[in-house]
Amino acid sequence: MKRLILIALTGVLCAAASTVARAQEINPKLKTPKKVLVLLPDLVVSGLSIAKGGVGEQSVLAITVKNTCGAPAAQYVVKIEYKYGQGKKFETVTWKWKALKGGESEMQKYALLYEPSQLVVTADYGNKVKEDVEGNNWSKLNPNSSPFPDGPNHCKPKN
Repeated sequence: MKRLILIALTGVLCAAASTVARAQEINPKLKTPKKVLVLLPDLVVSGLSIAKGGVGEQSVLAITVKNTCGAPAAQYVVKIEYKYGQGKKFETVTWKWKALKGGESEMQKYALLYEPSQLVVTADYGNKVKEDVEGNNWSKLNPNSSPFPDGPNHCKPKN
């Protein structure tokens, strides 16, 4: 008897669920969003400086990377390219940095044998992190330059 009641109750619940689902299909006032908007991170080299070493001492490069948007950024790779004097060959170093929360920044230091004549630092080398703006991940010293600030849609949700 208990089994029969359980089977009947299950049948009634299934029929009710089916009716509700059908009502939602028919109701034109129920709309589903067509596009999902996503907030993305944006990694930029926000600080770059060299502390010159004394005689027989190394120079120290300080690099600050900031996630300028509110969304978290996954772990990423920073690439340093530098050369000494008038040589044409650039030395290259890459290493992984930790993930950054929205608005968070991190500073790390790297020892150089001498003060470089040219230097380029790129955050998110290889573009592994999907970002709000992909072309603003770098900064240069000698000559000093970095990307222009981003426009009014910076850090706005994207589809």
